[in-house]
Amino acid sequence: MNQSEFLAQWNTDKTMFRAWGTEVVDTVRTALRSEHPEISLDVFLRIDPKPRIKEDGSLITKAFYRNKQYSDPYHDIEDKVGVRFVVLLRKDIEVIRSIVATESRWQASEDRNFLEEQAKDPYSFSYSAFHYVVRSSFTHAYNLDGNDVNIIVGTPCEIQIKTLLQHAYSELTHDTIYKPKIQASPDIRRSSAKSMALLEAADDYFSIVQHGIDSEVQKERDVLSTLQSLYSSIIGREGTTNDSDVQIVSAYLHHLPDQWQENLGLLIKDDESIISVIQNVGETYPLVNHPSILLVIYLAKRRRDTAKNYWPFTPTLLEDAIHPFGISV
Repeated sequence: MNQSEFLAQWNTDKTMFRAWGTEVVDTVRTALRSEHPEISLDVFLRIDPKPRIKEDGSLITKAFYRNKQYSDPYHDIEDKVGVRFVVLLRKDIEVIRSIVATESRWQASEDRNFLEEQAKDPYSFSYSAFHYVVRSSFTHAYNLDGNDVNIIVGTPCEIQIKTLLQHAYSELTHDTIYKPKIQASPDIRRSSAKSMALLEAADDYFSIVQHGIDSEVQKERDVLSTLQSLYSSIIGREGTTNDSDVQIVSAYLHHLPDQWQENLGLLIKDDESIISVIQNVGETYPLVNHPSILLVIYLAKRRRDTAKNYWPFTPTLLEDAIHPFGISV
């Protein structure tokens, strides 16, 4: 196949490759929503993934002028269409990898694994990413922009999965270090390696920070869940939960005594007026409709200084919240 025949075939197939790349993106997005409903895609995917079709000139250069020694350039080149999934941290990469490796709509091959590369050469700091090639498992039609496009079995799409920092590095160095249009000097290569080492260290520290944040959030959720369960069991209805509950729990989280749950239960058992007030004054005092009111009552009665000093809103709001229960701080 000469260059003219190559381009003619490419122009015939472009729409099919664009449709396949679009289907790959849609499939991963759908799997993320289904398998990880807790994830917000707009936050998790740091850059909107879109299929990228290789430009004619770039494709011709790769096929005929890069000394790749292809036996069949048109079919051997597997990145005629590509998709990047960019996430925040290394741990997030595994979520995408799992979907790519197990999806039945394609056959996936892992062509680059930066963790294995690092294990083989731990003193090297260079381009880092996971690369997969996914080939359609069967011939089928895909609706692209309102038109059914036939996707032939075996049609390839390259998937790159990387962190935001890895993506920034690759954007800076792609054309000068790894696919040189100009010759990178030793100083440039050395600076590039140092920047990658710095980015890798930054990712490690970001992961530590994220782990700490996740741990704190889980503690808040556990306390709020305890309050919600107790509130519904003693009041006979679900409480209203919003950001104010989260702020109250967060403010008091590290100032709660051991066994506060048991002590709160005993307080409510010993003072039946608490239930009566909550059931009767909700319209006048809206905060009593929130599960966090139980925590506020407990602290105001048993640890007054804590209730007052760490209250996240104005003092007037605290007095309004506990006034119906005959408490003042």
